Amino acid sequence: MSIYVLHGEKETAIPLFEQVGWDHGSNPPVEGTGYDMILQWGREELSGEGNSPFVLNDAKAINNLSSGRWRSLLPLHGLAVGEKGGNYSRKLLVASFQQEILGIYSNVGPAWLAEGINRRRLREFRYDEESRWVKRVTVTAVRSLYAMGLDFGSVLLGKDGKEWRILSISPRLPSLPTLFQRLKENVVKLREELLLPRGKGEIVLGADPEFILQDSSGRFLLASRFFPQRGEVGCDRIWLRGDRTKRRLPIAEIRPTPSPDPKELAKSIVKLLRKAVRKVSDPRIRFLAGATPLKGYPIGGHIHFSPLPVNHFLVRALDNYLALPLFLLEDPEGFVRRPRYGFLGDVRTKPHGGFEYRTLPSWLISPRIAKGVLILSKLIALHYDRLRQTPLTSPYVQEAFYGGKQEELQEMVLSLWGDLERLPAYPEYEGELERFKEKLLMLRKWNQKEDFRSRWRLPPYERETM
Repeated sequence: MSIYVLHGEKETAIPLFEQVGWDHGSNPPVEGTGYDMILQWGREELSGEGNSPFVLNDAKAINNLSSGRWRSLLPLHGLAVGEKGGNYSRKLLVASFQQEILGIYSNVGPAWLAEGINRRRLREFRYDEESRWVKRVTVTAVRSLYAMGLDFGSVLLGKDGKEWRILSISPRLPSLPTLFQRLKENVVKLREELLLPRGKGEIVLGADPEFILQDSSGRFLLASRFFPQRGEVGCDRIWLRGDRTKRRLPIAEIRPTPSPDPKELAKSIVKLLRKAVRKVSDPRIRFLAGATPLKGYPIGGHIHFSPLPVNHFLVRALDNYLALPLFLLEDPEGFVRRPRYGFLGDVRTKPHGGFEYRTLPSWLISPRIAKGVLILSKLIALHYDRLRQTPLTSPYVQEAFYGGKQEELQEMVLSLWGDLERLPAYPEYEGELERFKEKLLMLRKWNQKEDFRSRWRLPPYERETM
C-alpha cells in the first residue's frame, strides 16, 4: 500500500499509524520510493506536494487554520462560528474523511481541546443518519473541512439555540483505534478510486438546469401553470411561499437524457427547450436564466456525474476549473444567491453511484455558455488528477469569489485555462472551448433579465440553433 504519513517530530499517534500498517516520518519521503499518496498529519505545514500526485491536507489548507484565520473564512461560506468557552446546550465532535463521517463523539469530561483530545473523555455517539439534526451536524462538519481545503479532520460543534456553531477545527483525528481503522478503509478506497482508469465513454453526464417565466408586464408566472412537476420538462419541487397546497411551483427545469457525450447532451437540451416553448405557446412570455431572475427564488444549473464516485480532488477541480471561470461571466445581480445557494463544493451523492454538482447558477443563458459548461464538466471528470491548481483554497480568492470581484480573478482563471488546454481531450472540443474562452477574455457578463430564447434562436426568434 503506497501510503505515507507525514507528521511532526512529537506525534502521539505514531503507534496507530503503525497499527494500520502505514509508513510514516517527520520528513517527506525520498523521490522514487513509490508512495502515491501522502497524509499530512497535524498543523506543522510540512511539504509533500512535490513527492506525490495526491496529498491529503496539504500545506495551504493547514495554513488556513493558523492564527484563527478559519474564523473569518467560514462565514463567507455561510457557516456559523462560535467560541469554545461559550454556553452551548450540546457539544459534539465530528470526525470526517472527505465526504464520509467516521464518527460522532460526545463529551464526557469538562475540557475540550481540538488538538490532543484525551480519548478517555470521548464517547462515541450512536445516531440516526436520517435524522434532520444529525444531517445538519454532519453536513456542517464536512463543509467546514472542505472550505478550508482539508481532506480529513475533526470539527467541534456547539448547539446555540437552533443553530450549530463551529467551535474549532483540527487537521487530525482523535487517537482511537476504531477510528483509525475506519480512516484506513476510507483512504484505501479513495486511493483505488483515484488510480482507476477513466474512459471517455464510461462517464455519463446529466443535468437539470432551471429557468423562470416572466410575462410582458414584468410579472413572474408560475412554472406549474404550464408544466407538470415530473417529466423531461417539469418544475422544481420548491413551492411558492405561503402556498399550503404546495402545488404552486415557480421554477421550471429541463431534464435531458444523460449522455457520455457533452455535445449530445447539449442537443438534447435544445430539443427540450423547444418543447418548453411550445407548451408556453404565448411568444410574449420571456424565459430567464442565471442566478436570481426572480427575487427570493434562486435557480441553478446542476450537473450529474455517473458512475463516478465523489472525492475532494474532483470537487476542487470542478470548483476551480468550472465554477471559477463561469463566475467571470455571471450577472453581478445574481451574487446574492451565495452563500446559501451555490457555495463552493456543493455536491450531493446519488443512488446511481455518482453525484450532483450544485454550485453553478443556471447556464441556460446561451448555447455557447451551456456547451462550454458541459464540455468542461466532461474534461474535468476525465482528467481531474492532472488539474492540480487550487487557488480557491486561498483566503484572498475565496473572499473575491464570494464578494463578486470578477475583474480581480480574471488573470488567475486564464492561468487555470492553460492547464485545460494541455489535457489530452482538449483538441476534440477546441472550437467550442475557444469560443467560451473568448467570453472570459472579454469579461462579457450575461444579463439575467434577458430572454434567453433569442440566444438559442428559439421561437419567436430564428429556429436554427446549434
